[in-house]
Amino acid sequence: MNAPFRFVIQRREMKFPLLNHQWDRVVSCAREYLPVERFDGAHDVSNVSSVYLDTPALDCYREYQEAQPIRTKVRVRRYGYEGAFERACWVEVKIKHNGNSLKRRFCSSADRLTDFMAGNDICDRLRDLNADCRELPRIYRVASNLVTRHALRPVVRVDYERMAFQQASSREVRITVDRNLTFYSTRPKRIVKLDGIILEVKYAGGRPPWFFDFLGALGITRSGRFSKYARAVEKVILNGEPEGGDV
Repeated sequence: MNAPFRFVIQRREMKFPLLNHQWDRVVSCAREYLPVERFDGAHDVSNVSSVYLDTPALDCYREYQEAQPIRTKVRVRRYGYEGAFERACWVEVKIKHNGNSLKRRFCSSADRLTDFMAGNDICDRLRDLNADCRELPRIYRVASNLVTRHALRPVVRVDYERMAFQQASSREVRITVDRNLTFYSTRPKRIVKLDGIILEVKYAGGRPPWFFDFLGALGITRSGRFSKYARAVEKVILNGEPEGGDV
């Protein structure tokens, strides 16, 4: 696992859907501004697997489609490399407000998630995995309340490969590039692969001074509105294009 992991992350995120053939160019340009963040210190490319929770009416998805200024989603994420994942997973609550993102999370073993989803209070049993998280009771309470009050349940899983770039001494600016996005659902049982890659630039405070030079080198003039969760719902649950237009 990368260390140290942060339990509370606040920053602005800008997403740029791109074509598969642009991967090498994006990686080359990103290296000019930030070093590669290697998973476990050794792997340039990591695997990410996220299970997204939503209500039976897909309220979280519809908040995105309606472009609500404040949106909340809950997911369970695992990290790994070469297709093998760590046993630990992260329960994350992510709030988006007009392009700004606040993410709170705690670490759990997979075998404890059943109790968490059932509404049982397992916060004390998670302290060993979250020893450095002083806000664990608060973060756990927020996540648990969302799950129980809104009857959140797993809806889709999104897997992909990621390269990340950031300074080891500072987490203020981060670039990620994701490829081989694959969407899974169990009801109905479907698997869909997305054609394309997703570039994200994430920063706390103001834009990095090289921001526009970086985008200019890639021929990017503006960001695109994109949600991995929303696209997954459309492809494997709704089985078609988004309600009301493209993502």
